[in-house]
Amino acid sequence: DPALARFAADLQWLQSQGVVVERFSLSQQPDKFTKDATVMQAMKSRGSDVLPIVMVNDQIVAERQYPSREQLGSRLGLVL
Repeated sequence: DPALARFAADLQWLQSQGVVVERFSLSQQPDKFTKDATVMQAMKSRGSDVLPIVMVNDQIVAERQYPSREQLGSRLGLVL
């Protein structure tokens, strides 16, 4: 999936900017999803189609798609 590859590169870029990035997979780390009230509420109300969920500072900033580098940078106050 080209969007997933682009997003992985964008996460690496964020890390190079000093941003702490954590990435979880529902199939590999289901406990990370079940222990996060915000994620569980989104999944309960909108189903698993809401995935992927991208959060910044414990707030959902994207659902159902990966945000662009520009969107992530803007949300974090980074200059591209």
